[in-house]
Amino acid sequence: MDPFAEALRLKRKALVQAAEQVMGEAFKKVDPKSKDRPVHKAQLSHLVGVCNEAACAEEIALYIRYQASRGKGDGGVWDPVLARDVIAKAEGAMIDLPTDEAKVAAWRLYAVYLARTFTYLDKAASYRSAPRDAQGLRPDHAAGGQLAPGAAQRRDQNPPHRRDGFQPKGGRR
Repeated sequence: MDPFAEALRLKRKALVQAAEQVMGEAFKKVDPKSKDRPVHKAQLSHLVGVCNEAACAEEIALYIRYQASRGKGDGGVWDPVLARDVIAKAEGAMIDLPTDEAKVAAWRLYAVYLARTFTYLDKAASYRSAPRDAQGLRPDHAAGGQLAPGAAQRRDQNPPHRRDGFQPKGGRR
């Protein structure tokens, strides 16, 4: 196996853990009821694009620092603390990669892992802030696994569909 590919393969777990840790810390400070986030999905998508075009790891770190330095009115939404932590975690996980090419490839993976972790935590935060009745069907643990009150009513409003997309006809034929 190619030594470059092997070194990168061995870093995947560390990169996932770094992404989850840095985003987890950032979301601890987020009010779930607010739409304010330390970064937005679009900025993480832009980061993935920058990683795909970068020639060196320093270029990626510079991009993140630049985005954090821009004010919210300038289109910047990277929290400076998050930006610093994202760069530090990445550099820590990639410290022993042998080449710039390997570090850029690791940044590509890391950026994708950051975006995936953000998506999950953002959804989890909005789920926690939603009123219990708005969360849809959920088990009522006190009732032995039955549907929560009101859940059956919502289910009955949407009759089941057949696989072919047609509404089932009443009665047997």
